[in-house]
Amino acid sequence: VKDKLSHLPGVPGIFVATLLSAALSSLSSGLNTLATLLWADIFSPMPCFKGASEFVATTTSKILTVCLGALCVGMAFLASKLGGLVQAGYTVVGVMAGPVLGVYLLGMAVPFCNKKGAFSGLLSGWGFCVWIAIGGYLYKPAAELLPFSADDCPLQSNISILATTIRTTTIADTTTALINTLVTCDPSINASCVTDASGAGLLSLYTISYTYLPFIGLV
Repeated sequence: VKDKLSHLPGVPGIFVATLLSAALSSLSSGLNTLATLLWADIFSPMPCFKGASEFVATTTSKILTVCLGALCVGMAFLASKLGGLVQAGYTVVGVMAGPVLGVYLLGMAVPFCNKKGAFSGLLSGWGFCVWIAIGGYLYKPAAELLPFSADDCPLQSNISILATTIRTTTIADTTTALINTLVTCDPSINASCVTDASGAGLLSLYTISYTYLPFIGLV
């Protein structure tokens, strides 16, 4: 539409309004459904909501809808920071699906388990996977650069760094002169300046690949 019909007045605006209306119509029904399910299955059985009036139920459902909408908006902002679409989608699915599969396998393999144990295991699996996923995005490990060497590589050139011209005949002389002239520490290019935090206690958990999140949640 932008490429072919942008010269027509009003057409791009109508197109954007159509997309927004279609998204809001689907999203509003989904939020209302989730709020109703939360009220019917979680909040209404609680002792504090026993015998609640219709007004209380309606008000609580509206508050839940607003909270769920704010959560969706927050997830939209978070999705822009997650990197690639494949990694973000696999992370979300892995965090949610692993603990759920663990509950199903628990019910099939352990006949004496109860709902409290299954629910606590589900919540602990979700919490642990979410913790690792968020930590992996906040504390990304530094890229490990491969070792390199320029020994026995002759060079005839003039190198200028910060208005200092150094004439050298070999790479070895150039390296020595550069170190004596200017020492820089740039983590993006110098592997020796990168602090390796992969083995620093709990930070080592954040180096786990997102592809292992379903198995971690399952356990």
